[in-house]
Amino acid sequence: VKNAVKVTFNIDKGPKVKIQTITFAGNQNIKSTKLASAMKKTKDLSFRNILKSKKFKEEEYANDKNLLISAFNEQGYRDARIIKDTIYYVADDRLQIDFTLEEGKKYYFRDVNWTGNSIYTEEQLNSVLMIGKGDVYDVVTMEKRLFGDPKQQHMDVRKMYTDNGYLFFNL
Repeated sequence: VKNAVKVTFNIDKGPKVKIQTITFAGNQNIKSTKLASAMKKTKDLSFRNILKSKKFKEEEYANDKNLLISAFNEQGYRDARIIKDTIYYVADDRLQIDFTLEEGKKYYFRDVNWTGNSIYTEEQLNSVLMIGKGDVYDVVTMEKRLFGDPKQQHMDVRKMYTDNGYLFFNL
């Protein structure tokens, strides 16, 4: 073929890189072990992860940072954020990850009010929502009870309405 060049790429993947240690700074109210376990794919070489992969996967790392923030949200820290995350080599095939976190203020539920509900009473909706005044503001659990969770372990408000034929309702 004219004006064509044959190209061969030789790729050296190099050695697999594992995570030696993950550290957390700035978390006063949530234990580092709980934060480390919240990350599903980013695991270090500690004993608690003996059967899990410790390879660093950049595509999974971003998702695990979101799961880290979700761990704070479940405990009522809805303003939690990662101020800084640093990844660096401690050996040729080992990484360390250091997180600097800010928990923010802890939030609680106050009053829950329902408007526009003509099918179910407030008592029926509250019995499914199971959130009372003074409970820790856990947005993850609240969304599961409103919109359902993939495992369908509990009844949710969305399911109440869709099972009753209201497929296009807004919550």
